[in-house]
Amino acid sequence: MDVRVYAMGCGHDHRLGVGRGEANKERPTAVSFFTENQLMVRDVYAGGAHSMVLTDKGLYAFGYNDEGQLGVGTFGICMKPTLIPLFKTEDIKGVSLGGYHSMVYTHSGGTFSFGANGNGQLGNGADDNAKNPTEIKLEGAVRDVSAGAQHTLAWTESGVYSWGLGDNGQLGYAGDAFDEMISKQNRIKAQIAHDAHINTMGGQRNATHYPDPDARVSEVGGYNPRHHPDAKKHDTRVFFAAFCQRTPKKIPFFETGEEVRSVHAGYNTSSVLTTNGIYVFGARPGVVREMLSDTVPTLVALPAEGMVFRQFLALKDLRVGLCEAADGTLSVWKSTEEELSWTPVIDDTPPDTRVHGTELSIYVSHSDGLSAFGDNFFGQLGYPTDVTQPDFTPPRAVDLPTLETTSPLFTPKVYKVAAGWHHALICVGFGSP
Repeated sequence: MDVRVYAMGCGHDHRLGVGRGEANKERPTAVSFFTENQLMVRDVYAGGAHSMVLTDKGLYAFGYNDEGQLGVGTFGICMKPTLIPLFKTEDIKGVSLGGYHSMVYTHSGGTFSFGANGNGQLGNGADDNAKNPTEIKLEGAVRDVSAGAQHTLAWTESGVYSWGLGDNGQLGYAGDAFDEMISKQNRIKAQIAHDAHINTMGGQRNATHYPDPDARVSEVGGYNPRHHPDAKKHDTRVFFAAFCQRTPKKIPFFETGEEVRSVHAGYNTSSVLTTNGIYVFGARPGVVREMLSDTVPTLVALPAEGMVFRQFLALKDLRVGLCEAADGTLSVWKSTEEELSWTPVIDDTPPDTRVHGTELSIYVSHSDGLSAFGDNFFGQLGYPTDVTQPDFTPPRAVDLPTLETTSPLFTPKVYKVAAGWHHALICVGFGSP
C-alpha cells in the first residue's frame, strides 16, 4: 500500500511540514518530503507544536524546537523533516509527544526523553532542557508511555509511574503527603474490590449501584471528592501545593502492572485503562484549583449498563470515551461536566474505530473514513474555520485526499491519525493493503 502523510490545522513554527510557509491548512495537505525521498511511512505523531513521522529509514521530526523536543541535537525550528540519528526503525516500540517534550521507548528496553524539562517532565532528575534523547531509568520492561502537557506516565511490568508537574493531582500522589495518600488509596481500593464482589454476586456488569451510599467510591464518574470515603474526615476544600517530580515514581494505587492495559497523560489529567475499567486522576472539567483527593485514581462510571471502555481520553475540559456494548457494537460518547454526564456522539461505528484528541479537538477514525468535532479555530478539523461546533457535536466527515487515477484500487484508506494541540497528521493509504 502507498501510504502518504497529510497535515492540517495551525501552520505556525512549521509543524505541518508542508514547505517554507507557515499558513494554516483547512484541508488535509500533502507532506511531500516523504514521497519525494521515497520513504515508506509507518506512523505519525503530533505534540504541542511539533510533529514526527516514523519511516522505514528512521524517525523524522519537524516543527517547534526551542526546547529541543525534536531530539535532533539543536535548538530552533526545523522547517523540514529531520532525521533523529539515535533510533533505528525496527527498534522503536512507541513514541509519544507532549506539549513541549517527547518520549520514545524501544524494543531493546530503553526509554528516552528530550525537550522541555522545567517541571521535571523528562524524568532524568535534572531541570535543564535536552536537545538530545537521554535514557531514563524505569523498573521493569516498558509497555506503554504517554507524554502530557507537562507530565509523563509510564506503564511497566512492575506498575505505573509518573513524573513532571503535579499541580492538579495528575501524578496520582501529592508531593508533601505521599504516606497519607498510600493509606487513603488502600482504603479506596478495598472498597472498590468490595463493590465489585457485590456486583458479581448480583450478576450485574459495571453496575453503578452501591449498597451502602456512605461507603461508595464515586457516584457518576468520581471527580467529586465528596464521594470519597475520607470526605467526612478531611476538609475537601483544602488544596495541596503544586510540586514537580523529576524522576519516575510509582503510583501506589497500581501496585503491579498486571491489571493495566494502557496509560494516557492529558493536558492536566491522567487516565489508566485496566481490566476493571478506567481510572482517572487530576483536573476536573471546569474546576480551577484541585483538592488532595483528586490525586486518587477513581473509577469512571460507564455511559450505560453493559458497556466497557475501549478507549478513554481525558482532555482539557472534555472527556471522550469509545465504548463497546454487550453485542459488540461500538459508540463514541463525550462529556464536559464535572461529574461526567455522558452524551452520545456516534451511536454505531465500525469495529476498527479509534479516537484521537488533544485539548478540544477530537478525531474519530476507521479504515474507511475520518470525522472530527470540537475546536476548529485553526482548521485543525480538516474543514473551513467558519464551521463552528460550540457543543462539540455533531462530528463532520473530513474529505480525504485522492490520487489522480481512475483505478478503483486507489480508494483512500485512513491508516494512522495523530492529534496535536492545534494541528493533526493523517496517514492515508492508497492501493491494496
